[in-house]
Amino acid sequence: MTILLAGMATFAFTTVLTIAGVGAAFILIPVFLYLGVDLRTAMGTALLLNAVSMAAACVRFVRARLVDFPTAVPILAVAVPLAPLGAYTSRYLPVVTLKWLFVGFLLSAGTLVLEVVGGILSGSLALLSDAVHVLLDLLSLLPRSRRCGMMQTSGASHEVK
Repeated sequence: MTILLAGMATFAFTTVLTIAGVGAAFILIPVFLYLGVDLRTAMGTALLLNAVSMAAACVRFVRARLVDFPTAVPILAVAVPLAPLGAYTSRYLPVVTLKWLFVGFLLSAGTLVLEVVGGILSGSLALLSDAVHVLLDLLSLLPRSRRCGMMQTSGASHEVK
């Protein structure tokens, strides 16, 4: 059941967010965590899914001549060699530290979105939507009373798969 839910969430978020021009990893990680996937596995899986979908989208953008190579190349020159270093380093950081780093990223990204969208669409529902999005991502990282494995329902235990 977890795989089915993860697959449905991945399809929905990847489709919508690729159309919007962003990767879905930032929302898939909290979704996978909520479904009981280990943090490091959630990160790796979400980033792989992100890389595949973004590669396909990137090909279309390049063919349509919508990529600003003078901006993209220097960023890639730094990001490509440093990404494996980040992945390697994350293996040695405590899960709590990784979660707080993720929270920091979400707050930073959310603030940036609020500034950009707020400046363009001041007073619109976009601000509320972005604020709720960031709040839900943060809430998904909080410790849950229900842990993976066994779920309590009406006093009976049921195995969660």
